[in-house]
Amino acid sequence: MPVFHTIVSKDIWLGDHVYIWSSIFHQHHGIVIFVDRNDPDESQVLEFSTYDGSCKPNRARIQVVSLKRFQKGCTLKRVVYGSRYARFKRAGTAYESQCLAPEIVVDNAHLVLEQIKYGDGFIEPDNLTKPWTAEEAHGYNLFLRNCECLAYWCKTDRWISAQVIKLVENVSKYLLAIIKAIIDSLVREKLIPSIGQEALRFSILIAKESANQQIKIGICVDDKPP
Repeated sequence: MPVFHTIVSKDIWLGDHVYIWSSIFHQHHGIVIFVDRNDPDESQVLEFSTYDGSCKPNRARIQVVSLKRFQKGCTLKRVVYGSRYARFKRAGTAYESQCLAPEIVVDNAHLVLEQIKYGDGFIEPDNLTKPWTAEEAHGYNLFLRNCECLAYWCKTDRWISAQVIKLVENVSKYLLAIIKAIIDSLVREKLIPSIGQEALRFSILIAKESANQQIKIGICVDDKPP
C-alpha cells in the first residue's frame, strides 16, 4: 500500500473502502460493491451523498454510483485496516481495527440497500428494534449518519466516524486552553483566589472528559461484542 493510500481505478477490489479528499479538511467515503474489469470507472460504489451533487444535507441519499461519479475528478485512495500507524494518520484514512472479509463487506452493503428499498428503513446499529424510517435513512447527520459511518459499518459491523471524534477532541482541547487562560488571568488580577485555581481546572477537566465520553457514545456504537 502506498504511503499516501493513492490508487487508480484499475487497482480496486470488491469490498474496498475507498475515499477522496472532497476538501482540504473533509473526506468522502464509499464501499466498492461491483468491479468492472473492462471499464473500472464504471465499477459501483455505495455512498452516502447528495443525489444532485449539491452540498445540501437534506438532499443526501444512501445510493449506488459509478466509481467515476464517486471520484468527482479527485484522487482515489484506499482506507487501510489493521494499521499499526493509524494513530499517526489523518482520522478516517486508517484504522487499527481489522476488517471483515470482502464478501461480508459487500453483503453488508447490499443489506443496507435492501432494507431501505424493501423494508421500513435502515436498522439502527445500536437499536435493532428501532429501524430508521425511509426518510431518516436518507437523512444525513454529521455526527450520527455520514458516509464514513456507513462505510466503516460495512467493513467492521461497527458504526463510527473517526473524523468526527477527532474533531470533537480537538475542539475540546482548544476550549480547555481558552478557559485555562481566562482562569490564569483572573488569578493574576486577584479576581479569584489562587487556592481555587486548581479546583476550577480540575472541575473543567472532569467536565471535558465526561462530555467527550458522552459524544463518543453517541457517535461510536458497536452492535457486536469484540
